Amino acid sequence: MTAFDAMSEKSNHIYFIENDTGTPVVRIVGRATCLNCEPFRAFIEPFTATPAATLIIDFERCLYMDSTFLGLFADAAMRLRKHKPPGKILARNLSARNYEQVKNLGLLHFLDIENPPCTTRREDPTAANSLGETAPVNRAAVIRAHEQLIAANPDNAEVFQEIVNGLCKSKTQR
Repeated sequence: MTAFDAMSEKSNHIYFIENDTGTPVVRIVGRATCLNCEPFRAFIEPFTATPAATLIIDFERCLYMDSTFLGLFADAAMRLRKHKPPGKILARNLSARNYEQVKNLGLLHFLDIENPPCTTRREDPTAANSLGETAPVNRAAVIRAHEQLIAANPDNAEVFQEIVNGLCKSKTQR
């Protein structure tokens, strides 16, 4: 059993680790949802502004991704691809369920998928840096995340436009 195996599967954390090549790795542990993705959004924001940046997202311990997290993920990947030279996000260790979510939302053409997963050293979790306290993402980021899912694949509009409209409407009523 590795130190990561000893972590509670019920915990929901996002960790930053630097791998042997110096490429940043973000490890998702547990559920990636709107309730804990603000540290992820804040961490990846600077990378999306950097041409040719590579970011690895390790989903080995990810149990679930909600649409807000997927939208933030899609937004970052789409922004990186616009640079000259383009940057990229490498999705590592996607489970069958998570792969299906990414595929069904039309996000595969924005990501590099590592299959089969490459073997790298297992980092000591005590050396990993949590990206911050669990915090819900703000309303504007949730709206943008869902708008990016629609932009990534217009077929997603049927599912997510109502969420965007509802959030925008409740924002103007405040």
